Amino acid sequence: MDFSRIDWRILGCSAAIPAPDQYPSAQSLRVGGTLLLLDCGEGTQIRIREVGLRGATFDLILITHLHGDHVFGLPGLLSSWTLQGRTKPLTLVGPQGLSDLVQVINAATGGTFSYPVQFATAERGCVFENEDVRIEAHPLNHRIETWGYRVEERVAPRSVNYEAAVAAGLEHADFRSLQLGLDGRTRSGVLVPNASVTVPGRRGFRMAYLTDTRYDQALAAFAQGVDFLYHESTFLERHQELAIKTGHSTAREAGLVAAAAGAGCLVLGHFSQRYARLVDFRDEAAEVYTGQILVGQSGLNPLAAAE
Repeated sequence: MDFSRIDWRILGCSAAIPAPDQYPSAQSLRVGGTLLLLDCGEGTQIRIREVGLRGATFDLILITHLHGDHVFGLPGLLSSWTLQGRTKPLTLVGPQGLSDLVQVINAATGGTFSYPVQFATAERGCVFENEDVRIEAHPLNHRIETWGYRVEERVAPRSVNYEAAVAAGLEHADFRSLQLGLDGRTRSGVLVPNASVTVPGRRGFRMAYLTDTRYDQALAAFAQGVDFLYHESTFLERHQELAIKTGHSTAREAGLVAAAAGAGCLVLGHFSQRYARLVDFRDEAAEVYTGQILVGQSGLNPLAAAE
């Protein structure tokens, strides 16, 4: 599959407490011309610079919930963008209370934004859509209000055969309607059937981001058919009681969701620091999921690792 329009970086995927080379949750994802951030744990703005991204070009930030390891990096990041003179509008999507959190910190510190900020409260269904992506949210089962996100690349259903279209007398201005499946018409009025100058388009990239959550088989329907499923696996099965108590999943449970969803690749993350061997997470998930499994680590490019 062609992922040339996609750039995905795991900036951090450890649970709770930051440590050297182990950063809390944050991922960047570029789909076409749209750059988005999934969660914003402590140190995210440093990681953005380390991987060579221009932070002030982000269009959208998706926050799953308001636990510190997913949001404590946000005030500093937003403040830095003002210091850099950002003017580009930003959309922030997250649970109830996200807007209050940012505004209270601004009020306490005398902070302001040099750019327009639009807040959107997450709800079941589509929460953001433009010409590049469609993003849906789904409630997760954690200790506080938490949302998972599904990101789908929007692509035209048809691809234009340039040589055939030009030979038929069509021009570049006609190509967009052809991509959408409409017939063309030359400047002299001759009808050009769509099927004669187009072929079926490629399928767009699809991923789901599910963290933090208890095991929930219903999430398989939300993530059905994704190319990549990022699913938290804070614990191994031997600590399942702790997973239940804290509202998290085990690696085996992540594998069960991936298998039921028919995901092309499972990316594990949000590991408790009690474990020294991350390979154990992969081995446990592999007991129930036969697809490719990646162990998320700071700096990982899942697209490249899956090749």
